[in-house]
Amino acid sequence: MPYSYDLRDPSPPPIPPIPSSTTLHLEKTPNNHHQAVATSAAQAPLVGPTVVKALQVLPPIACQAAFLAPLDAMKTIKQKGTTGDLPLVPYASMMLNGVLWIT
Repeated sequence: MPYSYDLRDPSPPPIPPIPSSTTLHLEKTPNNHHQAVATSAAQAPLVGPTVVKALQVLPPIACQAAFLAPLDAMKTIKQKGTTGDLPLVPYASMMLNGVLWIT
């Protein structure tokens, strides 16, 4: 049963401590008065521990794979000594990203 308190009462009962999972809201009573009502709900986890572990491990691996993806193109550029007809923007942005991270 939620704890309620009539705001018109001049001598309210002591308010018990509110747990962190409790929400407070105002409700109208049948006689059109407002009452502060505290409701508590058990918080269930949104995802299981397997999903949490996967979300801790997979993003760093995917990030490393994304950084290593242009490695073959970089080897080709180094061997030829020129970018040839490759677009300049992706490689310039990768270089700028590296420079910004180390400075």
